[in-house]
Amino acid sequence: MSITVEHKYSVPECIGLTVNQYLFDAKIQKNELAAILGVAKTNVSRRIRGLADWSAEDLMLTAELLGVEVSDLLPARNTDGDWTPAPFIPGKAKAPVPLETGADRSHLRESNSRPIHYE
Repeated sequence: MSITVEHKYSVPECIGLTVNQYLFDAKIQKNELAAILGVAKTNVSRRIRGLADWSAEDLMLTAELLGVEVSDLLPARNTDGDWTPAPFIPGKAKAPVPLETGADRSHLRESNSRPIHYE
């Protein structure tokens, strides 16, 4: 005889599940999300596992990083009152364009991409 126990997801678990799918799809590392949120990677891992809450600001910054709408990350309420993760749409998240810094941003470049230094 087997007993089936249905898992009921909390709101943070639902958000974490959806965020994790989009991070994987866009090939974005958790440490990149941690830097955007201004928290440690372990804190991001806790949020993704549903062990820590997501603030409204966290959701807005995460959606911006992923190139999706905040509503794409939010769960829906079932008729029985439980939560269902937002539907995942493969390819919807966009990998962020890395910001160029230092000499990479300089307009003083040679064709071989070495910075030019003037004295």
